[in-house]
Amino acid sequence: MAPKTDYTENPTPPQAGSLTIRGKRYNVDETLGPWRDRKEKAEKHREQFLPQIRVNRKFAAGKQHLDVNTRTGRVIDVRERNGIRLVTSDILSQYLLTVIGRMAANDYRPNFLAFREDEIAEMISAHMNDTFGWGWDNEWMAERKVLQLFRLLTTDGTAAVRCRYDRTVGAYLGEVPYMDGAPILDPEKARKYMAENYKPDGPPVKIAPLREGRVIWEILSFENLLTPPGIEDDADFPWDLIQRPIPREEVRARYGVNIQTEEIESSAALTTGLGFGDQEPVKLEDYGFVYTGYERPNNKHPQGRTIIFSEDALLDVYDSLPYPDHPLGPRTGLHYFRWQVVPGRFPGKAFIEPGVGPQQVRNKRLTQIDAIIDRNMPKVYIEEQSLARPRTGEPMEYVEVRPGSPLPNVSAGVPPGAWMLQDIKLQDENAERALGMGRTSLGQAPTGVSAYSAMALLTENDALKLDPIAQGFRLQMVELSWDTMEAMRNWPSDKKMLIAGPDNQLRAVVWSQNEVPMEYLVKQPRGGSLPRSQAAELQKVNDIWTLVALKTCHLRCLTQTPIRRNWKTS
Repeated sequence: MAPKTDYTENPTPPQAGSLTIRGKRYNVDETLGPWRDRKEKAEKHREQFLPQIRVNRKFAAGKQHLDVNTRTGRVIDVRERNGIRLVTSDILSQYLLTVIGRMAANDYRPNFLAFREDEIAEMISAHMNDTFGWGWDNEWMAERKVLQLFRLLTTDGTAAVRCRYDRTVGAYLGEVPYMDGAPILDPEKARKYMAENYKPDGPPVKIAPLREGRVIWEILSFENLLTPPGIEDDADFPWDLIQRPIPREEVRARYGVNIQTEEIESSAALTTGLGFGDQEPVKLEDYGFVYTGYERPNNKHPQGRTIIFSEDALLDVYDSLPYPDHPLGPRTGLHYFRWQVVPGRFPGKAFIEPGVGPQQVRNKRLTQIDAIIDRNMPKVYIEEQSLARPRTGEPMEYVEVRPGSPLPNVSAGVPPGAWMLQDIKLQDENAERALGMGRTSLGQAPTGVSAYSAMALLTENDALKLDPIAQGFRLQMVELSWDTMEAMRNWPSDKKMLIAGPDNQLRAVVWSQNEVPMEYLVKQPRGGSLPRSQAAELQKVNDIWTLVALKTCHLRCLTQTPIRRNWKTS
């Protein structure tokens, strides 16, 4: 847990003046001024992409008749238009579930290779891979996070993961001294630090409780990210900014500051990162936005800088990034993921976005067909004085007319027919082409295709469209895993893990930070996409059996046919 900021008498720091944080004075205006300007520009840039993301989420949740307020960007559900009930026939969910299942089924866990010029390198690599595999499954829950990431990417197009070490959880280990906000875990270094900083007439050395902690992969949706406008590649970002709603009580307990309450609407993406909220937003009470800014290494800050602030207060400052001793240089631990990269902008394009148009037309056609059928039901016209029932829209309803007035002239128009069904089928084909997934990917055998090789080829063609996305995801997972291994250095030296070996035999592994070298390589996994269902496997076996039978029959025919002199005519 980070130490509390050393504030003066007022628990809420002023907007101007200087502030002492861990013995160092910071000018509030000079420190917060550039970040407030960055925040304002990034929020204005982000706002232009949020309406489309909200529409994507609504369509993913099955709410596909919408009105968008062009002024505020709010998306409103619509159930009726001009007294006509709107019909929804969702075809996008099957594509979403299919692509999420296919992408999440791949292997994204990398391998670690240690650099040593002796036989110990293999043992060190095995130790790194074993302990990382245990954390992958049991601590930061990587498989679950990967699934959440793909749920976000298919609807939002952009998401991020922040790897950090949380000291507020785990077993209580005691009280240790802190240096620059980080606990000193080595007992010998802790005693030396206490002795060197002891002053009889000065303030005591900062000592705080220490817990075992754990590595966390924090999922961040597009609403949590504020990025520099006009920069397409995140590798070129000069700074990163994260926006999170935090309870005011938690901020007060951690930093000793009372931040202002803000009007915050909750959403699934803002609070949990799932991105599939289909309920109306509600107000979060007693919450405020807390911002974490990472300034990447530059001439002024060679180790980078981390600043934490709210709308009205400077909360904390670190004159380095979270991973200052990373083998690749100071790192933030923040990694961006995009579904489809669009040249000229950073926010990615979501998977579901091309299918919104065909889905809208499909719903419109079904609504029109439903309205035409309802309004062309048989009716009985009677005079007003006659005993009649209110109009219900049901078959053979009673409709009142004035005595002596002519009956309404009804124009039948174009009756429902096969052309409407063909138009609906056309929209299905449009959605299929727009989303880049054919019937084979959805588990449906194409007409006239039964051979495994043909189905494998069709599936491979669909997979080719997903391979660049999967490759970009693997590359980001390698970078994220690299930071995760550095975060694992915070594990206590006696941390024990049970790892399943061959034949389901358990073995105990004790974490040793000394076995993690300063130089190592993270190698990404590779894999293809082929039909893996039981039906596809049975078809493959059937094709092999048919091929073997044909070859056997051909050999029998050759052995029973007499040899001729002219081989070409045989």
